[in-house]
Amino acid sequence: DAQKRMTVFPLGIEDVPETPRKPDPHCKHVLFVSEIKPRKGVREILKACAEFRRTSSLPFHMHFVGNIPQSLYTDEVKQFVIDSGLQSVVTFYGATPRSDLHKFYDFADLCLVLGISDGHHFEGHSLVFLEGNLRGIPAIGPTESGGEEAVLDGVSGYCVDPHNPAEVAERMRWVLEEKRISPEACKKWARDHSVEAQVKCYARVYEETLVTHRSSYSPSE
Repeated sequence: DAQKRMTVFPLGIEDVPETPRKPDPHCKHVLFVSEIKPRKGVREILKACAEFRRTSSLPFHMHFVGNIPQSLYTDEVKQFVIDSGLQSVVTFYGATPRSDLHKFYDFADLCLVLGISDGHHFEGHSLVFLEGNLRGIPAIGPTESGGEEAVLDGVSGYCVDPHNPAEVAERMRWVLEEKRISPEACKKWARDHSVEAQVKCYARVYEETLVTHRSSYSPSE
């Protein structure tokens, strides 16, 4: 009964200035925006990139934008890039001012973040997917953590098993080669999760709660 009375409020996204897209006719660009750490699924992304490169002849580049802490995990990730021969198709940019992120979104063809559970740490609803969707960029996110709330499977992108490189690579082909996801559908999904839409949702729930409370309240005589 308690679950039926609950309302989930997913994160809302602010509108972004319209900037001209700059697609690269010679290469597809995949974008990750977050910190390099286990629960962001960076190692899983690299495994999927290796699989995509093995199964597709489409030129692509994987861009990691975000803080790169000094850690054993960072060392392992960079070593995986070398061991897998991905040096020419992977770039780590480090921390980037938010005001400069549009430069990466402007040429991105896909947003890819494979958040996973890491002990007691888990990935919630990622705004990266919606920020890309608002610009017409499809997203690929995980079925675990908050990915399924942020990505509408088959409409704004795809939800995948982050531990299955073959599945992730297949969805990458669906987006980058077969263009199964419509940019307009991505934009609509993002606008449905705008801050303005969330405010209306909050107001509706509060009004319904007040009506329910008033109808059930009987003042003592």
